[in-house]
Amino acid sequence: MAMSNLERRQRNIKILKDFFAFKINIFPIIVKILFALVTIGLFIGGMMMSLNAAQDKNTNLILLGLGIAFLGPILLHIAIEWMLLLYSILDMLREIRNNIFEIRDALKTDKE
Repeated sequence: MAMSNLERRQRNIKILKDFFAFKINIFPIIVKILFALVTIGLFIGGMMMSLNAAQDKNTNLILLGLGIAFLGPILLHIAIEWMLLLYSILDMLREIRNNIFEIRDALKTDKE
């Protein structure tokens, strides 16, 4: 069902209020964007390092480049998971709180 202009405006106002009340976290969004960019950089940089080392026939640098290209993004992902863990817990707690409020409101309307 399509939203009316009034509903859309009310939703946008709520989003702005939540943003300025720090109920919306932008850090996880920024981290996800940076993760994508750094992952691409790690892969390209590691592959370029391996290709340059292959021309010099340097086995250690070839392996290091491949490690950066393939293990770098995995280790970065693990580090970012730890950073975002608190935000995930916060989101779950908010969801639990909202569910409790919905149940409470449903029970109030049943009693009335």
